[in-house]
Amino acid sequence: MIDVLNTRPESQAAELSELLNQNGYHPVEIPLVELVLISEGLATLTRLSSDEYDGILLSSPNLIPLLVEMNAPVLKKLAAKEWYLISKQAQFQVEAIGGKVAFVPKNASLEGFYKEFPARAGLRILHICSRVTRLDPKLFLERGITVRNLPMYTPHCPTGVASQLQVVWPQLRAVLFASGSAVQNLFTADTQRAKTLGSEKGPLPISIGPSATEALLAEGIENFRQAETADNAGLVAALNKEFQNPPQEELSES
Repeated sequence: MIDVLNTRPESQAAELSELLNQNGYHPVEIPLVELVLISEGLATLTRLSSDEYDGILLSSPNLIPLLVEMNAPVLKKLAAKEWYLISKQAQFQVEAIGGKVAFVPKNASLEGFYKEFPARAGLRILHICSRVTRLDPKLFLERGITVRNLPMYTPHCPTGVASQLQVVWPQLRAVLFASGSAVQNLFTADTQRAKTLGSEKGPLPISIGPSATEALLAEGIENFRQAETADNAGLVAALNKEFQNPPQEELSES
């Protein structure tokens, strides 16, 4: 059975691991991202009047579980607004708090959102996001849309990651990255092993989308695969394509 490193945060790892099991892989869970709520961001969000924005942009499924876990009163205020999502992955979270999802791009990425979101002059969007968000509000101004980035959490690297990686790394065949932060945290925690990604000595990195891909390239990793859809199913499909459906030339040689 092929060992695959699942790097999703602890609260999100189970779903991906179950999917890996169903496809015949052995999931190894080592979260490379620990989500920490920014108290200043929460305070700002609580103080904001609902009249100051028309809708909520959620670019990651990471935030709502943090707010739900602490039973944040601000959730009720947010639920009354329209929600714009980067992917369907967070849709059930929004609907669970009573929110209405008004837009999800077909291409589940920031780039897809930029291209597909319709022009709506005067629309004011509050983007509740990570401290390391890549969304540039200037790109929406030409469509008459004002976007305000409000950092709400930061993706820390969990303690003890290096010692865990030391144990499992030799057996790994692939590493699944669901964010650019996961890539960056791996290189921070264990640079020596991280540099073997995509080489004969290391596992194959699989990126969920542009953010993780850009982080891999920034670290000099060029041999990787990117999922066609930015979700767990896309990650596993990319894994299957590599390990369960080898190229035709390999089949003919065997």
